[in-house]
Formats: sequence, C-alpha cells, structure tokens
Amino acid sequence: MVIGMLFFTVVVLSPLIVNVIKIRRPLKVSPDATRLKVGLFDWTLEHVTGVVVDYNQFTDVYGGGVQYENGIAVHRAPVITDQHETLTLSTASGQVTQVRVVNYNVSLPKGHVVSVWNARKGSKCFTIAVLNHTTGQQLVNEQRIYSIMQPRQIPFVIYIVFTTIPVAFFSVFGGAGLPFVLWIVLLILYVTGIKRVQKRYQQGGARADLEREQPGGVQRQLAAVIRR
Repeated sequence: MVIGMLFFTVVVLSPLIVNVIKIRRPLKVSPDATRLKVGLFDWTLEHVTGVVVDYNQFTDVYGGGVQYENGIAVHRAPVITDQHETLTLSTASGQVTQVRVVNYNVSLPKGHVVSVWNARKGSKCFTIAVLNHTTGQQLVNEQRIYSIMQPRQIPFVIYIVFTTIPVAFFSVFGGAGLPFVLWIVLLILYVTGIKRVQKRYQQGGARADLEREQPGGVQRQLAAVIRR
C-alpha cells in the first residue's frame, strides 16, 4: 500500500520533480555571448553599451485593493511599488538610444559608461544585468532571473497549491506520511536551487560571462565609447 501511494505521489509531483532538476542547472552564456542557456532552451542575448547622457526615473505604485463579501473584508491585495528608470545612452556609433529598466535602482550620473543586457525568447524580453563600467558595479534583478528560470509562474504556483490535496490524501490513506515528506523535500530543493543559481549568477558570473571578448561585442563597443 505504501509503495502504491508513493508511486501515485511521484506521478502527481512529476512536474515539480522535472522543475527541481531543471532549476538546479546553472545559467550558461554561450562562448560568443549571444545566447543564454536555460535548461534545455536558449534565450537570445542582446545588449547596448554607451555613455549616459540623460537619466530619468519614476515610481509606479499599484495594488492595495480590498475585496469584500457581505460587507466584510476577505482579501487585501498587497501594495506593489516598481521603480522605472530610463537611460539615454550615446553609443559608439554616435547614435542616441533610450533603454528602460525596472527595479534595478541604477541611479546613474551622466558620463558613466554602461551596458544593459537583455534576454529574449519570442515575445518575452527581460533585462538580466546592468553593468556600470565606470564604477565596476554589476546590478542583477533576482525576480527577472527567476522569470527566465521559471516561465508560467502563476500556473506553476497554482499547481503547487493544488498538489496538497492528493498528497494529503495519499499520506493519510496508506502512505504513512511519506508522500507529504517527499512533497516537502522537493519544495525545499526547488527553492534552494533557485537561490543557488541566482547567487552564483550575481557573484561575478554575470559580468564574467557577459563581458567575454567577442568580435563586435561589448568590449570593442566599450573601447569605442571611451575613445569618444
């Protein structure tokens, strides 16, 4: 009976097991820094390097609504604050372009040389790093990295919540509590895997990978920008 319940638990939790395996793999940048390897999929890497000629920011506050039933507040939505920053950059070619980043807190003064790196896959595009070459600072947004590592986040969270029902059933009726233990262990491995990849990417991994020398890449752009 216990083996049978564990088998059914593994079947129910198979999407979580797959994500645990996938999420623990490090993010890998291709040798020419044009692709970002995420599990079995490749994201296209794009970047722009230039001197900051203008900088603007604004804060967007939303959420905070309250849902009532029979005059009683049953749900309070959290207040979310996003910081939007627009960087106007003069590139090595002499063109002036604008780049917008969200929740990076770059606060760049004019005259600094920066590179903004984006990962793109289909219609999805995320800023994965902002590198300030003048100060040597590297800025990475953990939520953006997680959005790449775990697509379709809301359906996945809903799936995790609903797995509690069959896991509880299997644990109580013949599973000796082992299905619940397996569920907890997988969740711990999933969360720690995310944190490990994010930490590794932040601690020098992003700069080392993204600034890799390549024909026509960021190093040559940077040199041209500095000469200007």
